[in-house]
Order: sequence, then structure tokens, then C-alpha cells
Amino acid sequence: MFLQAIRKTILSRRHAQAAFEYIILLTTVVIVVLLSFHPTSGVLVRAKNLTDEFMNTVIRKTYGRNAVGSDGVPAGQFGPFP
Repeated sequence: MFLQAIRKTILSRRHAQAAFEYIILLTTVVIVVLLSFHPTSGVLVRAKNLTDEFMNTVIRKTYGRNAVGSDGVPAGQFGPFP
């Protein structure tokens, strides 16, 4: 009887530890997602800005500074994919 109570306690501690580890993991994932989607300083926003800047530079170097797209907007003004 006593051994069964100890086994149940050990199993419940393992389940509690696993639940706590999952909570920590989920919290970490949520923090990373929220930081990456931050509207001004998120990783995704910075990556988009860097690629826009690179593409604008390439368009200006390739087509010249006064290149105009088919829609009348100067090339590289609003990024390649506005």
C-alpha cells in the first residue's frame, strides 16, 4: 500500500514537471512570435525593410535613377512589390 502511494506521487511529480516544461516552452514560443511580429521593430519588419532597400537599390542601378514603371510610379520608390 505504501509503495503504491509513493509510485503515484512519483508519477504525479513527473506529470507536473512535464506540464511545467510545456508551459515554459509555450511561453517562449509566444514571446518569440510576438517579438517577430512587432509592428515597428520586429524581425519580420526589419527583414522586409532590408529586402525592400536592396531591391530598390538593384532597380535603380539596373534601370537608372529616372526609371518609371508601367503604372507611372518611379521604379524603386515604394519597393518592388508595393
